[in-house]
Amino acid sequence: MNFSKWTDPARNPETKSKTLIFILCLVFSFLAWLSIKLSRETINTIPVTLQITNLPDSLIFTQQTDAVIAISLQTSGFRFFSNPVFGKNNAIEIDFELLQKPRNQSSNVFFYTATQAELKYSLQNEIPVSNITAQPDTVFFSAIKAFKKKVPVVVDRNIRFRPGFRQYNFPVISPDSVYITGPEFLKDSVNFIKTTTISADNADKNINIKAGLINPFSEKNVSISESEVNVNMQIEEFTEATVELPISLECNQTSQKYSDTKIMLFPDKVTVYYLVALKDISTVNPSMFKVKVFCPDTLQQQVTRLPIEINEYPGLVEIIRLRPSEVEYVWITQ
Repeated sequence: MNFSKWTDPARNPETKSKTLIFILCLVFSFLAWLSIKLSRETINTIPVTLQITNLPDSLIFTQQTDAVIAISLQTSGFRFFSNPVFGKNNAIEIDFELLQKPRNQSSNVFFYTATQAELKYSLQNEIPVSNITAQPDTVFFSAIKAFKKKVPVVVDRNIRFRPGFRQYNFPVISPDSVYITGPEFLKDSVNFIKTTTISADNADKNINIKAGLINPFSEKNVSISESEVNVNMQIEEFTEATVELPISLECNQTSQKYSDTKIMLFPDKVTVYYLVALKDISTVNPSMFKVKVFCPDTLQQQVTRLPIEINEYPGLVEIIRLRPSEVEYVWITQ
């Protein structure tokens, strides 16, 4: 009995050759069809954004300053896809001075025509203006009186410090002020801009962070010149320190009472308790502090104690308390 060897038709060289020829014919047919389609003149529509530039500070648009129009291009598929405008986020920038106002219109209403848009788009993208059609034929913009002013930025913070640590100085904000623009009737309603809340637990190191700005009237066409600011907060370890100071007496020397007598204070010194950063301990000395009491009113003989006031101390420290906070006094005839 004779047996013939079975072979897979897919592996037959003749079959492979026929398959390859079929695929090539299919590819060439598709390319030929695509070439015919792309060579035909077609009308393609592109959404284009109108962006108003150089707006005067005295006006603000009550509708969006960006309006979208439809630009229809009459061109072949080859030219359309090869043109750099295809696939881009197209926009036409319009100088405010080019907007027109309707005749006999006293209010702040402006318009931009399709003819202007067609010419601008033609020059911008080097396309014949005869091949461009814009819709709608007119885009209207309405505006109201506006204000622009500079206001400070205020840091909103919720910082819990590690025991012994405190904020060393005021936060450094960059920029420390921003410009706000909005409808004129809100001018007196915005006097500062707050940051988003900066939070930290057990803080013992400097904080350097970008914080966003909160627009209190974002829904009322109020805009801010910056979206965020950089905030630097210096944090240092503090300790309690004391200094003992003599108490000075301040009197009205024109009074006859003071010319005939003098006042003795008990005690005549006071201890000042204050907080100071560890790095500043060596720079603080007693000469930077001054404490005093005012001479008593001679008509108030029943008063026997005078409150102590601290009227000078270095900005590096935070006063905690005075001990004693009051002193007794007696009149002594000279």
